[in-house]
Amino acid sequence: MESPNGGQSPLAAAIAALPSCALACIQAAMANSTCSPLDNACRCTNAAYNAQVSQCVLGSCTIREGLTTRNITAGICGVEPYVDHSAKGIFIAFTALTTIFVGLRFFARQARNVHVWWDDVMSFVGVVSVIALLGIMMNLYEIGMGSDMWSIKHENITRIFLLMWVAMFLYGVARTVSRVSIMLFYFRIFENTPGRRLRIAVLVLDVLSCSALILLVLFPCRPISHFWDRWDGEHEGTCLDFYGEAVGIGIKDIIVDVIIITLPLPWISKLNLNRKKKIMSCILFSVGLCVIIVSAGRIAVVDKFVHSTNPTVDMMDLAILSVVELSLGIICACLPSVKPLLNSQYVPFLKSTRATKDSATPKYYPEFRSGNSGQSGGTSQKKIRVTYSTTATDSNSADRDESPLVMHPHGPYVQLENMESRVGTPRTMNDGRHHQDPGVMPPRGAYMA
Repeated sequence: MESPNGGQSPLAAAIAALPSCALACIQAAMANSTCSPLDNACRCTNAAYNAQVSQCVLGSCTIREGLTTRNITAGICGVEPYVDHSAKGIFIAFTALTTIFVGLRFFARQARNVHVWWDDVMSFVGVVSVIALLGIMMNLYEIGMGSDMWSIKHENITRIFLLMWVAMFLYGVARTVSRVSIMLFYFRIFENTPGRRLRIAVLVLDVLSCSALILLVLFPCRPISHFWDRWDGEHEGTCLDFYGEAVGIGIKDIIVDVIIITLPLPWISKLNLNRKKKIMSCILFSVGLCVIIVSAGRIAVVDKFVHSTNPTVDMMDLAILSVVELSLGIICACLPSVKPLLNSQYVPFLKSTRATKDSATPKYYPEFRSGNSGQSGGTSQKKIRVTYSTTATDSNSADRDESPLVMHPHGPYVQLENMESRVGTPRTMNDGRHHQDPGVMPPRGAYMA
């Protein structure tokens, strides 16, 4: 069959490019078909003919020959390959959100002059892993992820599975460090509470189990290259059961997540938290539950991917849930550290609310905040730390640390446990009369904050 200009027609060229095993299958199917040899439209729409050809190709051709046959016949029939890149926005959005929360975590440390500790370092390692994973996802899109496998170049299919192997390693690292970050945070805030041995046991168990699973991810096959070469069925090697490994990792992750989320509940339940702190605790717990739910959904998606005949399309759901799971885990680890930024200094719309709430109770007197109170002379100025509490508090409590510092023109550095115990307390003068102690009172005309 020749084209009018003497060359070979596109249809003839496509048929000539078919593997010999596929040509034999097509000839056998045509003999049993009611379509004429030149009626391409009939053959493309005939379900019985296409089913016979497909079954024959699967049994007679190699995987590479079968994909080539599917690509050529799809072109002859005008079938466009499936391409879905809609998840790009999800990858970028969750990676950006994770980066923002980790950045806010370090900003909060700097703003409050708190030293960076190991839990912050673990979160940083986690977000670096997520950013690297985003780069891999974008590269996977460029070489065919989200597209029908038969439409992808064979060398790109190998690269897709190679990058998938790297992505699995980054997933394991990021998932591990997010949990370690939360556990180290527990060690910091519950340093002097019971249960330290339990927290150490949970941390050691998580690190050891995750390290073992990361090693399984790094060495799933013998040789290792068989992980990304075995798709064509032409390479020799052995691999672990990917489905069993992924399900085992998923179940282990869910159990550890439940333990980590519920670990501080006995201590938190004993605290007398205000409404804002209760809301923050609920948000933290809700994000942790979302991580568990996504992990459970990921197990179901693994089964679909492992038994897929079109893995370059079906791996999309697995990739999306993996990125979402990692991002939520790191954000959950950062939420307690970001909470101090939710005040009027960093969130302007809270300023009016806080000012209204605090207007009834004076917190400090500007005249006494510096060494120069406006009074002449060389009077020594010393600090008084005032805690407006009706009950005594522990010297290490957050309320004590965040209480305002005011200056008193006379007298020593005094910690006032109870403002009411100083103001309005009668004392006896030398003449036997009772005198009302003014306590710490502002001078006339002082601004009441």
